[in-house]
Amino acid sequence: MEPAPHPTSPPSEQSPRRRGLSVLLTLLAWALLLVLYALGLAIAPDENPDGRCEGIGFGCALTPRDTVVFVGLLLGAPTLGGLLLLGGGLSVLLLRRTPWPGVLIGSLGALVGAGVVFAITVALLAGS
Repeated sequence: MEPAPHPTSPPSEQSPRRRGLSVLLTLLAWALLLVLYALGLAIAPDENPDGRCEGIGFGCALTPRDTVVFVGLLLGAPTLGGLLLLGGGLSVLLLRRTPWPGVLIGSLGALVGAGVVFAITVALLAGS
């Protein structure tokens, strides 16, 4: 039986299982943005502060809560999906082919996955 690597050992000496777990935990930590979104949704007021009418058009404005929902549907949901799907795929690829630490791989995967889908979503919304 092989002894466990020393905590200060280089990343290449860490066990694959430990690196994989750190990648998973990092991706889940980035996905906690969904929890922050839900918190924002819970605390956003359901009325406009200046008493204007609610809705879109004719001089009306969305309430703060409706704005959070609108932005979440247009940008948040696709970005979170990209973070988990593309970021997870990239993380698995990097985990197998590099000696980098799992936290770096998870963060890089999450940022690239979310960034790609966010950019595509913004481009599609700007083009329409």
